Amino acid sequence: MNRVDVPFTLQLLLTDLHGGSRPRVVLTGPGAPALHAEVAAVQARSVVWAREIGLIDESQAPRLGRARIAWLPARAYPRGLVGPLQIAADWTTLFCLLDDRIEDEGDPAAVERMLAGLAAMFEPGALAGDDAWQRACVDLRERIAATGRGRLARFAARVRELFAAFVVEAQTRSAGSIPGLASYLQLREQTVGLHVEFALGEIVEAITLTPAERGHAGLVTLARLASDLVGWANDIYTHEKEMRAGETHNLVFVLAQAEGLPLAAAVERAVAMHDAALLRFVALADELGGSGSGALRRYAGMLRAWVRGHLDWGRETGRYAGEHV
Repeated sequence: MNRVDVPFTLQLLLTDLHGGSRPRVVLTGPGAPALHAEVAAVQARSVVWAREIGLIDESQAPRLGRARIAWLPARAYPRGLVGPLQIAADWTTLFCLLDDRIEDEGDPAAVERMLAGLAAMFEPGALAGDDAWQRACVDLRERIAATGRGRLARFAARVRELFAAFVVEAQTRSAGSIPGLASYLQLREQTVGLHVEFALGEIVEAITLTPAERGHAGLVTLARLASDLVGWANDIYTHEKEMRAGETHNLVFVLAQAEGLPLAAAVERAVAMHDAALLRFVALADELGGSGSGALRRYAGMLRAWVRGHLDWGRETGRYAGEHV
């Protein structure tokens, strides 16, 4: 079968908006939409958690509720265990709030200090002071540790990688510069936050990988491709909003600078990169799904759900067209 015709193909179509020359990107995802049955209750608990722990105040709670952040992990893990899904929803809420917070912080050194303090909270026994962000991290740490110390160690390692990438991003943002293509691609794989989510996905989906399975070259590549697909789709959809905000970290802008392209051509180039990566993702996911172990097949299925679920979440919540959380 031609890989372009497999049922998991995601097609990116460039069409003219209202007959004009401005491109509109329409993305459809692999497989059928799916959503966890307990999503509304999980979302409500995440808002209460964020308010009670001090990440938001009472006046901010309605806005956080409208953002429906829990819908993202609920689409990525539509059949997962509810308790671990709540952990994933609370982490994703923290991640989105933190992402907005550090984007607004003009001092890279302040970002680095803050993130170093938060990363330390994921070490066993670390105590939070009066800082709400640190209290949230300790609370998440204890709940993840209850699922297994090995799972906590993997999660904490992915968080450290994410925070290190956030610091680099803050430094280049402060300088007002657009990164080079190679450095941006490496950075974006981390800043989209999916590698942290995948560590939580193992808990939510009760996936246990052997050391050999964890190091399987196909699995490692598939996770990287899933992160790229989600990050690049986000960039494609948000480039106009980010351009108005003065953001420099976006695949479209990076390509425009690196290849000397006008904006519309840079969008088309980003779409072409995404489409090529999707074909590799589909082929590899099929391979793991057809010949891998049960754990590898389930992990590949989780990654597929992330690629599809992220697109559905972005559309249903208006995240790409509307305001930050």
